Amino acid sequence: MSAPLFPVPSDLRRRADLALERLASCTLCARRCGADRTRGIRRATCQTGTVAAVAGVTARQGMLAGAADILFAGCNLRCLACSTAAASWDGDGEAMDGEALAGLLCRLQEQGHRMVALSSPSHVPAQILDAVARAVGRGFSLPLAWVSGGYDSLDTVALLEGVVALYVLDFKHGEAAAGRMCAGVADYPRVAAAAVAAMAAQVGPLRRDEQGRAIGGVLVRHLVLPNDLGGSRAAFAALPAGTVVEVLDDYRPLHRAARAPKLNRHPSADEVAAAKQAALDAGMVLA
Repeated sequence: MSAPLFPVPSDLRRRADLALERLASCTLCARRCGADRTRGIRRATCQTGTVAAVAGVTARQGMLAGAADILFAGCNLRCLACSTAAASWDGDGEAMDGEALAGLLCRLQEQGHRMVALSSPSHVPAQILDAVARAVGRGFSLPLAWVSGGYDSLDTVALLEGVVALYVLDFKHGEAAAGRMCAGVADYPRVAAAAVAAMAAQVGPLRRDEQGRAIGGVLVRHLVLPNDLGGSRAAFAALPAGTVVEVLDDYRPLHRAARAPKLNRHPSADEVAAAKQAALDAGMVLA
């Protein structure tokens, strides 16, 4: 695989600085909460200030096999059934400034990974861009995958053009009421659909290597929830025909799922089959 062509260093630095400036009245994710993250985490849903925290680094499997995964602590969503609650809700992780995060990127390249996946990145694009700008100056050239919960700002997606090779977006809810109840945001379907469109305009459809591993483009994942709380049919209807989607059947009622009785069970085989059929009916391509 050839090395990606990142923006020239001066442009990459400019983008990072623009994003860092926005931390003072934050509009970096679709919440646009306006919190002054330079003064701490007060009013910031993501519970993250100016320094990102890394909850863990693991090896990815499946279509991202061969990639190293950096899971960022904090999150701009409040999913009741969160599978990474210690990191995403509680902010557990190791604080890493731009230099430390750049060093991590370079080490992962030295270890022979084919790609770096940035998981739960929507609230820390400024810190990521800062780290990438530093790392590229030190020879970093691995492709980057942006693995998000779908609640991404279009302004931020624009800053990522030429920086991110692969977007992996979890389209969680196709209906607004479920997004409000399950993830804490009322406009989730509209935001996620717009993000997919912007990402696809940048990088095009999903591309794979000879081993079937994702190397670029857009992959949409959809986790089947019980009682159709994922709004599968509406979610797929919001996507362009031909989008490659991975329908996931491994939902577990974790964290605070018991607070919403309809979330508090595994999906049935029939519910999973119905979601896959909805994807095909909407013209999606199953991964």
